[in-house]
Amino acid sequence: MEVIKISKTAIATDFTQCNSLKEIIAKLEDQLSQKGRVICRVHVNGMPLTEDDEQRFAESKLAEISDIEVESEEIEHLVASSMKSLVSFIEELKEDCVQTAEKIRASKSPKNENLVSGVFKNVQWIISALQALRPQLDPVADDFAERWLTNETHMVHTARELAAAVDSDDYMLLADVLEYELYNSLDKWRETLRLYPTAALT
Repeated sequence: MEVIKISKTAIATDFTQCNSLKEIIAKLEDQLSQKGRVICRVHVNGMPLTEDDEQRFAESKLAEISDIEVESEEIEHLVASSMKSLVSFIEELKEDCVQTAEKIRASKSPKNENLVSGVFKNVQWIISALQALRPQLDPVADDFAERWLTNETHMVHTARELAAAVDSDDYMLLADVLEYELYNSLDKWRETLRLYPTAALT
C-alpha cells in the first residue's frame, strides 16, 4: 500500500487545471494507472471518502479542500488477492451446492426460500465478481480467453436453469442442477482461475 499526501499548497500548485474534487481524483487515477496502481481509499480534510460521499462532494471547490490523502495498491496485488478470495469462495459454494441439493430433495420442494435465495445470491455475486475481474486480466494462457468465455456462457445458462426449475416447481430438477450443473460450472471456474500465474494462488 502506498500513501500520497497532498497539502492545500500542493493542490493549488500541482492541480492548477482542476476545478473540483472530482477532477483532482480523476487526475490522480490517471497518474497512478500509468504506474500500474489503483486508488483504494481517499481521505479529504482528514475524513474517509465513501462512494456516496464522492458523488455528493464531486463538485466541491478547491477552496473547500485543505488536504487529500490517497492510498493506492498495485493492480497485480489486488488481482491476486481478489482471485485468491474468489477461488476460496467457489470451493465453499461447491460444497453448499451438494448440501443444498440434499436438503431440497429431503423437503421435496424448490420453494424453500432460505435455501434457494441463498444459492441465487451467491451465484449472482460470483458472476458480478468475475465480470469485474476480467478486464484486469491478461490472456496469459493460449486458451485462457476462450475458456473464460465458455465458462461465462455456461454459468449464465446454469443460472437460467435454476430459475426455470424453481418456476416449474420441479424440485428434482433443481437439486440435479445444483449438484451437477452448477457444481461442475464452479469447478471449471476454479480450474480456469488457477491458470492465471500469480503467487497468491500457489
